[in-house]
Amino acid sequence: MLLNGCIDTQHVLIQGTPDLSREVTRATLETMMPGGGYVCSPSHDYLLPETPVENVIAMYEAIRKYGSYL
Repeated sequence: MLLNGCIDTQHVLIQGTPDLSREVTRATLETMMPGGGYVCSPSHDYLLPETPVENVIAMYEAIRKYGSYL
């Protein structure tokens, strides 16, 4: 089984801050990673044009830091 998404596009990535994006991403990884098969990404698998770039970068930095299965 494969699950992906789960990072709230509207409330976290668009309306939130980089710190919120990092924290929600870290917490989501902790919840979703056990057992394998999770691909962290924005909900609905896309980013809207109004998403602040800083929040996207913060999300991917957290994925890089906390999201490795190795």
